Amino acid sequence: VAARQLDYAWTSPHTVELVTRVELPPGYSAPALPARETRPLGTMTLTTERTSAPGVVTIVHRLDTGPARITADQLRATRAELLALRGEPATTLTFTSDAATLASQGKLREAMVATRQVISLHPAEALHHAQLAHLYLQAGQVAAARREADLATRLEPTNAEAWVAVGDARTFGLLGSTFGADADLVGAVAAFRKARALDPTSPSARLGLAMHLVRDDAGRLHADPTRLREAIALLRGLPEDGPRAQITSALVLLGDVAGLADHAKRLPAGPARNAADVAATALRADGVAALALADRLATGPERDRLLDTVANYLLWARRYEPMRVLRRATTKPLTAERDAALDRLIAIDRARLPSADPATPAILALAAIDAGPPKDPPWSADVTREFREAFDGLSLIHISEPTRPY
Repeated sequence: VAARQLDYAWTSPHTVELVTRVELPPGYSAPALPARETRPLGTMTLTTERTSAPGVVTIVHRLDTGPARITADQLRATRAELLALRGEPATTLTFTSDAATLASQGKLREAMVATRQVISLHPAEALHHAQLAHLYLQAGQVAAARREADLATRLEPTNAEAWVAVGDARTFGLLGSTFGADADLVGAVAAFRKARALDPTSPSARLGLAMHLVRDDAGRLHADPTRLREAIALLRGLPEDGPRAQITSALVLLGDVAGLADHAKRLPAGPARNAADVAATALRADGVAALALADRLATGPERDRLLDTVANYLLWARRYEPMRVLRRATTKPLTAERDAALDRLIAIDRARLPSADPATPAILALAAIDAGPPKDPPWSADVTREFREAFDGLSLIHISEPTRPY
């Protein structure tokens, strides 16, 4: 073709049409689409027409080969255009359910109505009950979410996403707080493991289980190496854009300096990599060295965000000394009360609290409210019973971290 000098004559000039008809399932509507597009391809013309009606989207691609006879230069230009078209990515149409569209607009009541309408058409399909459970969670109706998720698993016991809905619903306390005191965290872990067994590729099951493995059965962040390493392995199986911060947080909880350095090397240059590097330096050396590295990596508002991010990682891991250095180095001034609170933060090992210290019973009382009864408490069985009765009566008390990593 490159050396051709003679004209090219079509044996039979023609027009080719490709018609694609998409029939939408109940509960879905067509997205807004451009009605008509015309694209010249050398001497050819490609026309795309899109029409939609309730429940149906029709797309017509029409290629007109153009003049019956073209010059060698026109042939080369047309061929180049066709090769460029072939190299372009395929057109993708994304259809979002009406319920999801309404939920994204904050119209949860209307989203629930739309989902129930689909359920009325397919009452035995677990998927729609799981979707309704998640809408209930967004609305803070945890008890209803649990009932709907449980129904989904009864309808289809082998549906992984139904078990994900069970895990999600049990992650919340009945007033809608994540990892609340009356959340069923043991049940949530069991549900996510069930979902993983049914579908090892499910991203939502991976993320849900990992989110729990960085916490103990009372919902508190912990440093159990077995659970944390399992969480990290699960997060690394997710798309790269998703779990970068969660992996860094888990490695800081674990105190794994070498793991943080390796994680940083896997990341592209940018804020996530900087945070992993600064966190590794804080654990390996101290807050001063971490601050010096942060000063080299970022300036201005980006520096403040970097320091805040790493300080939060260190706070969750109860690494208070380097956390204080980074938090106080931001350009945002701390209030006197907040600065004093930072000074009072200390890591407490409950197993080593002196039984003769008057503060020990108060500390363990708070721990009993927040995370269950301590072993061998310095009070009688009658006091333990009173704590249990008071806790059962309130059942919603929960002392949480200032900021959640997930």
